[in-house]
Amino acid sequence: MKPIVARAWPAAILLGLFLVSRASYTTVWMGSGRLDFGPDLLSRAAAAVRGERLHPGAIDRSTVLLDERLLREDLGRSLFYLHAQPPLFNAFIALVLKLPGDVARNVQWLNWGQGLALAVLSFALAMQLGVLRAVALAFAAAGMLNPNTMWMESAVYYGLPVAVLLAASALALHRALARDALPWFAVFGSLIGVVALSRAQFTLPWCVAASAFGAACLAGKAPPGRRRRIFWIAAAPCVVLGVYQAKQVALFGQWTGSSWLGFNLTAMTGGMGAEKEEALAHGEVSALVKVPRYSPPSVYRAYFRVPKTGIPALDEDFKSGGSVNQNNLVYLPASRLYLRDAFRLIVKAPHKYAGNVLNAVYVASGIQNDMYFLPPRQFLQRWGWLRVAAPFVGFPVLVAALVWGFRRARPASGLSRPARLTVIFLAANVLYVLAVGCLLEKSETVLYRVQVDSYLYALLGLAVTERLSRWRVRD
Repeated sequence: MKPIVARAWPAAILLGLFLVSRASYTTVWMGSGRLDFGPDLLSRAAAAVRGERLHPGAIDRSTVLLDERLLREDLGRSLFYLHAQPPLFNAFIALVLKLPGDVARNVQWLNWGQGLALAVLSFALAMQLGVLRAVALAFAAAGMLNPNTMWMESAVYYGLPVAVLLAASALALHRALARDALPWFAVFGSLIGVVALSRAQFTLPWCVAASAFGAACLAGKAPPGRRRRIFWIAAAPCVVLGVYQAKQVALFGQWTGSSWLGFNLTAMTGGMGAEKEEALAHGEVSALVKVPRYSPPSVYRAYFRVPKTGIPALDEDFKSGGSVNQNNLVYLPASRLYLRDAFRLIVKAPHKYAGNVLNAVYVASGIQNDMYFLPPRQFLQRWGWLRVAAPFVGFPVLVAALVWGFRRARPASGLSRPARLTVIFLAANVLYVLAVGCLLEKSETVLYRVQVDSYLYALLGLAVTERLSRWRVRD
């Protein structure tokens, strides 16, 4: 097959699948959707192109975004005083709001562009690591048709751009190592920094670890002058993120990327009703253990006195569309008290915390969000057999991908040094993302995992490629 044809047919297949799947997509539940080829397919496809199938009020209802009015009219000050999330995703949406034409249509088209880019990057990453073309294409297509990926394209959610950035960063790392190229390493470092400034899950220590790993891999036996250049390239995103984190500490006393850590960990105290009552009676926890997390600011002001700052991003209780402003200043002390109470309850009932971790792993292994354990009949009636059974298939696949990935990172695996080091980067990041998601927040762990699905597909592709190669040798 001629080189140009060999490169064109996978792209044509991915593009065709993308167009058909996005034209027929419909949301089933938050975080998941399905393909519907009913008689109204063409009209639904036309509505999607016009942006009419983006979730209504998607920007206002997105908990990670500031008020649309502030993004349009008071962006700089609002981003400076943003404590709920790192600033770049809000800045990105602010830029989208400035584009001409309908906002919903613009967001939908940009989401589709990111979804297609994710599929192409996933295919390219697998190919660079030595996965067979057909295998890489199959896994890229599987990722494109993932119900969670399709849902993210119909919402305003930072998981989609983060997934694209992570896939691109792994590809940049491999190219930097394979070509011994500082420009590609600079691309890798820049992408790592952008990820960390886009989602709080990717912390300053993560940024330092990723940058240090890339620098150590590239430095090797390089002369001192080149090592210094590698060091400064690796240090640049860490310094930028460190300055941002120092600003958060100075303004808010906040050492994490998001002020919501306490709210998140509170989800891991589910099922501890008796422990909460007992601890509350003995004065071991606060009355917040009975207050649903992410309640409106007026609820928390009964427990905390916070001053009016004159900064709308910190003072307003609700956004212009009516959704709660979760960047209100009162969320800072509330989150810290939730965090303290959650730690005390987890120490009091570690077995129930372990059950919640198990629930989080179950959710992370499937295709559906918010699958809390319920009585069996109610659980099956709510979710259906497909969504209930999916994690039992997904979990062994996750484990197999990680085990195979670390095995392929050994020198005896036959992979090149750049490929082996990139595989270590992939497997370590999958472990990190799943650990953070499953230990701290059980409701959205499947959406955490989707961010590194391109890594999982690459690891699985290597496993399938090796197995097929063995079969060929036997034949």
